[in-house]
Formats: sequence, structure tokens, C-alpha cells
Amino acid sequence: MNVKNLAGNEFFNFFLVSLIEVPAHFSTWLFMERIGRRWCSVCAFALSTVACTLPVVFPPEYASIGVIASLLAKAGTSSAFMTLYQQGPELFPTSLRGVGLGMACTIGTGSTLIVPYIVYLSKYAFFIPFLTFAVISFMSAICAMFLPETLNKKLPQTVEDAENFQRNEVFCSCSGESIEDESPKMNTWSPRTLSAIDLSNSLKDFSDPASLKKIPAETERTSNTTFTEVNISQ
Repeated sequence: MNVKNLAGNEFFNFFLVSLIEVPAHFSTWLFMERIGRRWCSVCAFALSTVACTLPVVFPPEYASIGVIASLLAKAGTSSAFMTLYQQGPELFPTSLRGVGLGMACTIGTGSTLIVPYIVYLSKYAFFIPFLTFAVISFMSAICAMFLPETLNKKLPQTVEDAENFQRNEVFCSCSGESIEDESPKMNTWSPRTLSAIDLSNSLKDFSDPASLKKIPAETERTSNTTFTEVNISQ
């Protein structure tokens, strides 16, 4: 919406701002699987913050700075948008995933209602819309730092799992690195190998008529979902 306030051709600037989303999305897709979702979103918001501060630092004589800042900021926000759509559903538990994602999308989309008023502030100073977006992106980067990493993690199934999700996670971790829980494992089952002696003893028992016992009646389920009693005797 701020393209009309940039230097140069308005339509060409809009084309460039739209075109920058293609490399931003492809690079985000690669980085999410390597450094994780959390730091990918943090870096994306940081890029947008730095880009939006450029028109504030440089004097108004550098008209092309606004175009460069818009391209970099759009790349950062597009990357963050794609990352959060991947990380958001992974943070919500299964029972609330659809409702949680819908609520987040509603809040995110509804907040765009104030964008025309922010863009209108350029009437008083060219850098005010950029400064406002820089503050919003900076606050988003700080909030994204405290989100747990979901890459290579077992996703929460219940609300309790979501509350305790990655509680022992290291803050500066990447690629889903976390501290393992030191609680003992409940499953102590270990597989047992059947030896030749066990197989010989089993065959000997079945070959001895005195060792056979009467097999009780069993219930077998047929393919047509009906139950039939099968009596097996010696």
C-alpha cells in the first residue's frame, strides 16, 4: 500500500515488490529444514526491521532507499509469513489446531485494517510508515524468540502436551536441539531370540499326546463382519 509513496514508476515498483516474494519463499523453504522454524522467523523479522530503518537513517535526498527498503522488508515479511504458517499449526495441539490457526489468521488479517492509516502518515514525514513497520517487526522478532522449536519434534496431541511442549529447550538452540528428559523410560521390553532348543522342546510337547490339553472354544470373525463359534477338540 506504500508503493505510491516510493520514487520511480508506481507499477514497476509494485511488480518488483511482488517478484521478491519468489526467492523469499524458496529460501525460507530451505532454511526451515536446516536452522529450524523459530530462528528462521526471527531472522525474517530482523531483516524487515533493519530494512525499514534505512529510510529513517538516510536523508530524503536518497530517493531510491525507499524502494530498496521496501524490497528487503517485503522479502522479510514474506519469509516470516511462510514460516509462521508452518510453525503455527505445529504449536497448537491436535484438538485445537484448526481453531487456533483460524484465530491467528483472523487476528493477523484483521490487523491490516490499520495499514492505510499508517501509510497516510507519510503526509507528515516520508519515514514515519517505515519507522512504524520497523517497530512492529522488532516486537515480532522478540516474541518469536520465545516460541519453541518444532523441527524434528513430536507435536503436542493434547492441551497438556502443548503447555509442556519443549519446556527444557535451550534458548539458543538450532535445528530442534533440546535437553532430553532424564525421567526413566517406562518400556523395559526387550526382544528375545528363539533358539533351536526352544523350538525342539515345543515340537516335543505337541508330539506327545499326553501333553495336549483341550483347547477351549474360540470365536472367529469372518469377512462378512459376523461372528461364528468354532469348536476345536482333540
